[in-house]
Amino acid sequence: MKVIIGIVLLLIISGTVSANGQTSFEFGHVAHPQKLLENTQGIIYIYATNDGKTTPITIDGLKVSSSDTSIVEIIKVSNDDE
Repeated sequence: MKVIIGIVLLLIISGTVSANGQTSFEFGHVAHPQKLLENTQGIIYIYATNDGKTTPITIDGLKVSSSDTSIVEIIKVSNDDE
């Protein structure tokens, strides 16, 4: 049976923050539901963190891909503003 899981990626960060040269951001993520099952859809929220704290910045140029579309199919990528 072919496994297709629909993943909707929403960027939950909006707004901009001026960053100096010493600021480094990392990505955090949350999946809903936490455990995806066959033939179900889920949402993955991606956000920026700095020193373990969520930072309200726009993530520009984020590229999303699936290494195996028979397992994970990306349906939509959108910003929190949409």
